[in-house]
Amino acid sequence: MQSFTLDVPRMGYIVLVERAGKDLIGGAIEKQQLAAGFGSQHAKYTHVVISGGCNSKCDKVYIVNIQPPKARLRDLLEAFAGRNIKVMRFKADADYSRIAYFAATLCDRPYDWLGVLKFKLGFLFQVKEKFFCSEGSAWAIRMEVPGFYGALPDYKIMPAHYSASDELETVWEGIIPKEV
Repeated sequence: MQSFTLDVPRMGYIVLVERAGKDLIGGAIEKQQLAAGFGSQHAKYTHVVISGGCNSKCDKVYIVNIQPPKARLRDLLEAFAGRNIKVMRFKADADYSRIAYFAATLCDRPYDWLGVLKFKLGFLFQVKEKFFCSEGSAWAIRMEVPGFYGALPDYKIMPAHYSASDELETVWEGIIPKEV
């Protein structure tokens, strides 16, 4: 596979991030994904972001990163350099600029802690104004590709669903270098 460059994660592409070391929250997500029947090659991805693509000088790739305390734009290298990622896109045509646009509309929304806990404690209610990473990414994608993952509600989609999806293909996978 080609080496990583900043034009790999194009606007609207999906970026999966592998759990970092002994990250407790990532470990809990990985364990829950394994319990849901995903293989370890998919369950190891515990975070999802939507790429905004290169800036005008192509010296940064902005992502919509939905992490506590709230969703915000971040530089991909600043956030995940040294981590293993998988960059994915749809096999069929999709308007990736719309996916990136809808993901960006989630910026500054609070993180959905109850939604994450709902995977373990199913009786919790759903908060429609808040999102966690895979839920918000699914919402943005479904604004452009309504049938993505069928009838499964956004709040039930895990990072492993993206990795295991037959609708997506891998563009690049590997460790993001600290400098490009």
